[in-house]
Amino acid sequence: MRFGQVIHADPLGRGGIQTHVRLLCEDLAARGHEVHALAHQVAARPQPPRVVAQDGWSYELRTRAGGTPFGEPAIEQHLAHEVVQWARSRRLQVVHVHHLSGCGALAVSALQAAGLAVVVSMHDFEHVCPRGQMWSDEGRCVDLELARCTRCTLSTWPAVPAPADPQQALDMRRKRALRALAGAHALVAPSAAGLDLYRQRMPELCQANWTVVENGIRAARLRQQVRALRSSLAGSPAGTVRMGLVGAVQPSKGVLPLAQAVVALACARTSGPSLELWIHGTPTAAADARALWQQLQQLTAQHACVRLHGGFDAQALPRILAQLDVLAAPALWDEIHGLSVREGLAAELWTVATERGGLGALPHEHAGALQLPADEPASWASALAQALPRWVMPPRAVPLPREAAQCAREMEALYVTVWAAARRHTSSTAAAATFQS
Repeated sequence: MRFGQVIHADPLGRGGIQTHVRLLCEDLAARGHEVHALAHQVAARPQPPRVVAQDGWSYELRTRAGGTPFGEPAIEQHLAHEVVQWARSRRLQVVHVHHLSGCGALAVSALQAAGLAVVVSMHDFEHVCPRGQMWSDEGRCVDLELARCTRCTLSTWPAVPAPADPQQALDMRRKRALRALAGAHALVAPSAAGLDLYRQRMPELCQANWTVVENGIRAARLRQQVRALRSSLAGSPAGTVRMGLVGAVQPSKGVLPLAQAVVALACARTSGPSLELWIHGTPTAAADARALWQQLQQLTAQHACVRLHGGFDAQALPRILAQLDVLAAPALWDEIHGLSVREGLAAELWTVATERGGLGALPHEHAGALQLPADEPASWASALAQALPRWVMPPRAVPLPREAAQCAREMEALYVTVWAAARRHTSSTAAAATFQS
């Protein structure tokens, strides 16, 4: 069959969604399907489209204007037109829309109107929240309260010109998205916890055709790579435990309270092992993420136990993991899946995470995982201190997390079902039109 994947960034780049799409394309191609991807990323200066050939599949990289967080129907309509033309040119049977930075709702509707089977993965809350995480400087958002959303959007992007009525613009953006998603042939949640969250936060979609297909990684391969690298790389010094935080640096990820907990632990330490925090990642463009980065720079200048290592590409991940003892994901928002902690399990690391969203399943996946209360960051230093002595030795018998190949098999089955249902609908509609004429 011919499958298409639509994403907001280069699938060879580092990021949870990019990693998921890349592995999905590889595995579907290995199963004999024709697979194409369209990466429509935001750029300040437009670049000519280019096709990048991979082993058994290909993707087209295009650039576009970013629009505004308040929504721009003209940009969304243009994007929808491009996605449909791309899908038709490759004679795709199923198009899987993953993420288009809040501009993908009309593309979903347009693909359906063109008679294509459409699957939408809900990797976060991008369709109803400009930040994508239902998180604001007021904390976690447990509902879609427009006044709070408006305040958050205005403060997150202060340099972006706001419409005359920003609250109305956000309301219209949200309603466009919910209408489009309600009509998709299938909505996919990457975890059971994610599905529960979506139904709670978006009750308008409770009757949609939801299914759970949990993401996977190259777990066995990553474990083998990390084991091989550990023998040649210098690990943490004797008496020191090295904790890593890998991914985007933003307030909702809990980076600052974790760094502060590590500093508090270092200041209180009189004997026993010490703890270092290595942060691998870069800040997003949001104003509060840039302010957070400055706070972290000040912290690292004063305390050697916290280190900023900046961004990295996907190929560097095994080397980074091979130098760590612990992998942390202290999310304050409702993380839908939790890629980095699964990578940590594959690398046979101790793991630390909050109970938010898909991270809540971590203690069931590995009994040695430490769970931090997201609402009580003041207690984190004490929890780290209690766990630190056992982190000096590597964990035993860490189970391999779910493989990407299993995710691809389940997604393939979903595609076949959705395609058959779309064909039946098209045939019945055509027959009804013929009868009426």
